[in-house]
Amino acid sequence: MFRSPRPELGDLRGPLEDWGGVRSVLTWGLVALRGLVAILGASLLVLAGGLWWDRDRRAFHAVNRWWGRSVMDMFPGRVELRGLANLEGGPVILAANHQSVVDLLVLYKLPTAYRTVVKRSWLFSPFGVNIGAAGYVLTPKKGEEGGGARVVERCARWIARGVSVLIFPEGTRSRSWQVQRFKRGAFELAELTGAKVVPVAVAGTNDISHPSSFRFCFHPHTIIVEVMPPLALGQDGVEGLRERCYVALSARVDALRAELRVTRGQGPV
Repeated sequence: MFRSPRPELGDLRGPLEDWGGVRSVLTWGLVALRGLVAILGASLLVLAGGLWWDRDRRAFHAVNRWWGRSVMDMFPGRVELRGLANLEGGPVILAANHQSVVDLLVLYKLPTAYRTVVKRSWLFSPFGVNIGAAGYVLTPKKGEEGGGARVVERCARWIARGVSVLIFPEGTRSRSWQVQRFKRGAFELAELTGAKVVPVAVAGTNDISHPSSFRFCFHPHTIIVEVMPPLALGQDGVEGLRERCYVALSARVDALRAELRVTRGQGPV
């Protein structure tokens, strides 16, 4: 069967298989089908009193994690996890770069329980019951006064219970390879709770779905998720911690991107 030339890493505007669009539609159907199974699982947990006996919502997170991992397993290729030892030592603030719609799914492969700050619009999706039941923290309503501070407070409650929190400090998906400047929330949370910030570098998810598209690419891929050494709040304060995290994470993402390009024979950036 004829296959068109492979597009540049992360560039889904290039030619795909003739039936790539059809495959994307079918894949979204499978994503939805597996999502329905996860929704059913969360609903059964609610009916079984899970909101009462599972106060840390670990069972609900496990259901969501199954969904994310099963979706990622549909794509050819592999996910390489690095630096997992940096997850040890109590609840932390996971600060990950965000470049694709599948980032949240691939991060479910991390062997740790956490709660995620997600866009409020997710609550009104079919997956909303899972988002709410798992105790994920919603972004504030547009124009909500003091909404950002309340998000930080809700995250702090999870940290106090010994549960890590995942935040995308860019606030939204980057439309390019470049890591965008960070918002303050994750670092204000570090100041409030004393928890360390653990940068998480994600590279290669663009090769499945470009940030400006919901079309999938089905070429074999490699995704790298690297958990970096934790960063503590210092005398430089919130702004200093934010800058240190940004510099470290953006540099590591660039390095991983270059590594993937060399692996694929594309040469350095």
